[in-house]
Amino acid sequence: MIHLFDMLGILFSCFAVLIRNIKSLLYFFRGFDKVAFLGRGVQLHNRRHLTIGRGVTLGDYVTIDALSAEGLIIGANVNIGPHTIIETTGHLSRIGKGCVIGSNSGIGAFSFIGAAGGVRIG
Repeated sequence: MIHLFDMLGILFSCFAVLIRNIKSLLYFFRGFDKVAFLGRGVQLHNRRHLTIGRGVTLGDYVTIDALSAEGLIIGANVNIGPHTIIETTGHLSRIGKGCVIGSNSGIGAFSFIGAAGGVRIG
């Protein structure tokens, strides 16, 4: 038998996940066909250099710094695993070239991508 407090706890957890995903959807809304999902603790730096396609999933605690000459482009249906770090510039005195992650690609958990010299994946 489920107690009332257990049921309230489950409902609160579901509500928190729903609110986090709605916040994610609103943050990435750049047109009627664009939807992306954010995990917990995701950090996005220099967002104006970041382009994200439809159906992108960023796992928990992903850190992305998109400061670069050509920016960071993430294609549609890309999955970036938890605790991944993507940096497109190594030092502020030398702005990096950028990074392109092609559609239908996946980046594993705990990955590091340094794209100061330019990186193309997928």
